[in-house]
Amino acid sequence: MGETREKLVSTPDHGNRLKSIDALRGFVMVIMLVDHVRETFYLHRQVSDPVDVFTTSPELFYTRLTSAICAPVFIWLTGLSAWLYSQRHSIRSYDRLSWEYA
Repeated sequence: MGETREKLVSTPDHGNRLKSIDALRGFVMVIMLVDHVRETFYLHRQVSDPVDVFTTSPELFYTRLTSAICAPVFIWLTGLSAWLYSQRHSIRSYDRLSWEYA
């Protein structure tokens, strides 16, 4: 019983992960958090387009501008992670895995 509990409580070893990818993903999540919190504080302001330089405040404009890059960065990180995974695992091992679960 104690051995099973140790397996459940122990954290997995992620020694082969690239910390820069995780750091960039975390940074983008913080930017999105700031954007979502910004929506709470600017809820009383009725702004037609938060990215219009001529009608919005600089804080609102720059938070929207920086958060606009978050989705492309997430997509790029997904593609990078898939490419890195494909470099470590051959097609042959993928075919064997797909036959085992098919």
